[in-house]
Amino acid sequence: MSLPTFRRLVSKEENLSHHKLSIMLSRSSLILRRGSVFGVRSMSRVTVVEDSKLEEAMKPGNKVLYFTATWCPPCRAIKPVYEKLSNEFEDIQFLKIDIDQNDQAAIAYKITSVPTFVFMADNKTVTQVNTG
Repeated sequence: MSLPTFRRLVSKEENLSHHKLSIMLSRSSLILRRGSVFGVRSMSRVTVVEDSKLEEAMKPGNKVLYFTATWCPPCRAIKPVYEKLSNEFEDIQFLKIDIDQNDQAAIAYKITSVPTFVFMADNKTVTQVNTG
């Protein structure tokens, strides 16, 4: 959500229900400077997952698993694109798994390089793309 859009919403807040405004702002982070709104930053819908929570985090439906590592330059480069896609495709679950912290998930999905994307439908792998 852009700053002008946010300002329009706030100025017209009386025309919006509190619930609707909350939903619209839930995916944005306000940047405050000296108590005033300076900017709005969009937040992603990417879920960071640990080994022990992977199966629990996976909801029914379509999903993308993004295997990454903090030391990986291509992973850092693709991160903003992945986060943007997570906001554009709200019907798809976007998960992020760091292979250094979650070696069991990396082994289970046979990850040999990062970044790797695993595309799933109803918890079944459709395709896997190794970009590293």
